[in-house]
Amino acid sequence: MAAGKNLNAAKNSIIFQLNNGMYPVAQLQHDWNGYGSDNFEFEIIETIEEKEAGVDYDKELKVLELLVLEALQPYDDAGYNTRRK
Repeated sequence: MAAGKNLNAAKNSIIFQLNNGMYPVAQLQHDWNGYGSDNFEFEIIETIEEKEAGVDYDKELKVLELLVLEALQPYDDAGYNTRRK
């Protein structure tokens, strides 16, 4: 799972790393190499619309990411994410 203010840049960075064998998650890199890019999908799960001045949207984004990880539990056989301590 990736989070950021520029989703296209995050997606492009991940694809670049995977295509060049540089992705830090070994199992995802292995599966990308074995199954090919056509067997993977990138999906935007949640977004935050910046409406108010003075709101720390970087912090809000981190909180939202943790909430999504908690809800989806994309770990072990259900995904490529590593549990955070």
